[in-house]
Amino acid sequence: MNTFMKVCLLLIFFHSSSYAFYTEELQLNAAHWTDKLVITSNKFDYTFDLPANTEVVLRVLLTELTNVDNVEVILPDGTSITAVNQVQYGISITTFIPSIALDELISPSKALIVTLDAEYSGNIQIKGDVSGNIPASLPLDMQFIGADVNFSTSYSPKQFLHVNDEITFSQFILENNSAPQNTVIVELDIYQSGELLSTHLMKDDGLLNDSEASDGVYAKTISFDIEGKYTIRIQSIVTDSQGNTHKNVDTKTIEIRPNSPFSLTGTFTEQLIDNNGNGLADKLKLSFDYNNAPAADEKYRIQVIIGSGNKFYDMQTLIFDSTTAELAFHLNGLEIGKNHIDGPIEIQDVRIKDLNTGNFIEILKSFGVTASYLTSQFERPNEIINQSDATFSFEDADNNKIYEGINIYFIADVATDGNYQAKGRLKNTEGEFILGKIDTPLTSGIHPLTIFIPAEKIISSGFNGPADFIWFMFYRYDVNNWEMIERSKFGATAPFNC
Repeated sequence: MNTFMKVCLLLIFFHSSSYAFYTEELQLNAAHWTDKLVITSNKFDYTFDLPANTEVVLRVLLTELTNVDNVEVILPDGTSITAVNQVQYGISITTFIPSIALDELISPSKALIVTLDAEYSGNIQIKGDVSGNIPASLPLDMQFIGADVNFSTSYSPKQFLHVNDEITFSQFILENNSAPQNTVIVELDIYQSGELLSTHLMKDDGLLNDSEASDGVYAKTISFDIEGKYTIRIQSIVTDSQGNTHKNVDTKTIEIRPNSPFSLTGTFTEQLIDNNGNGLADKLKLSFDYNNAPAADEKYRIQVIIGSGNKFYDMQTLIFDSTTAELAFHLNGLEIGKNHIDGPIEIQDVRIKDLNTGNFIEILKSFGVTASYLTSQFERPNEIINQSDATFSFEDADNNKIYEGINIYFIADVATDGNYQAKGRLKNTEGEFILGKIDTPLTSGIHPLTIFIPAEKIISSGFNGPADFIWFMFYRYDVNNWEMIERSKFGATAPFNC
């Protein structure tokens, strides 16, 4: 909970067509409105006591023909806040027009919003002028949030909700980090297009999907039998241990989608495939089982991501329709071999999108794991250098402390016999370069290699160190389109003078 206080005054205006619903809402849910704002001589003047470290929302409902002007907030020390000096006190007085009116609780067409962010407590006075259609009083709603009572709202699952799915809404209410000891009322209302469809009482009794009784978590599980967008309004009223009433209102919008006849069963088969006959798997084939093959007019895009922990191995996407013989993905064995450590491989993510509607049907996280595989079972790169940096030494064959040159040492693991080249450049702090390279035939296997840069080349260039070894490349050059290992920086030498 914030240690500062925030007050929000909402003066909400309604279209005349919404006024009947506004009246019905007050009749159906009278507990939503806790007080009345009395209007005298075309003015309103309301005072309330604000506890320390508490946020407050005060709402006054108005018809379209009722206007308010000259809104003034008077702080406990007598300071008057208006639109003129609001910035000085960190206060905002604005006119707000909602972008999705039908999804709002009572379809407001505009609202005057006053917010205060400061460390205030005590008597807060709100004043203003009223014109147009002026009733004797207007319903007023006070929402206290803070002090020792905290509210939060959640629901599960959060994505890809379908018709008849069970959705559990939870309201968390804690007083001093424990469940409240006094009376708590939690009500869940379901709206669609501004119309109240149903009201449900949320309970903390340990039954159904409320996992534990009296833990401060109030739950209700609901399913929807018709697709569409719904607004969920959860209101909580709590009396704390000091006898103060706290009220919280939270609103969520959810979308219920139609059920798709096509779905994955959750099971799959796997197979290592060696296309080039070298005894190593260049593909991992994953075949997914499913319910209800796509009809002739149905088409889905399905994406599979594999990896381990935080490591990404490979991803493949395919189009699945009535002409597809098998829902199978062929993941890159070379990429798996580069990244995998002995053990199972995780199917981290499966995404299904209906291409007819453009909507995702499901995103399935942690779909499953394969059997355990050794890294050595998968295709490997033709060249491997596991070192992050080369090793550098100064050549001094006769031990006279005058160097004959610089050795740049590394280990290469090659898969095939052939002619290989390694090269790179030393770059010092002055931006000068010296090229070093070797050309050598290698047989399949592991080889220690050294690039030697002679002293004559260093001295003739007037080159001093330290120097970075940059633009390093290692590749087989006697065939076309061969793989290449590249490092923008492959280590650095110690300081030296030519």
